Amino acid sequence: MASKLTKKAERFCHEYLIDFDPQAAAERSGYAKGDAARGNAHRLLKDRRVVTHISEIKQLLLPEMGRGWLLAELHEIITDRNVAPQVRTNAIEKAAKIQHLYEKEEAPAGSYTIYLGSAPDDDGDGEDSAK
Repeated sequence: MASKLTKKAERFCHEYLIDFDPQAAAERSGYAKGDAARGNAHRLLKDRRVVTHISEIKQLLLPEMGRGWLLAELHEIITDRNVAPQVRTNAIEKAAKIQHLYEKEEAPAGSYTIYLGSAPDDDGDGEDSAK
């Protein structure tokens, strides 16, 4: 799918994954600066081919980048006040699962306990599992 993108659009996809700043990514990719870059970035992120290519790159890089990168991306979602509350809540739950900071409870269904410190000893060895 990436072969259908222009070289600039393909570079935008890679630049966008550096800091998730669409305007800066557009400028670094060779698009005009300032408001024009913001407009180009907005247009690019609405292009299905660009979004698909960004997803493909993420899938390829995720194993190499590890959970730190994924947590950084979730942090962006969690702290963005323009994101719907339910999406932010889901991101918080995913981040907690990645960090092993939750414990699924028996009831009510779908609820979690999120630990802000280390998780309690859950394997019976007398040591916290978060160590």
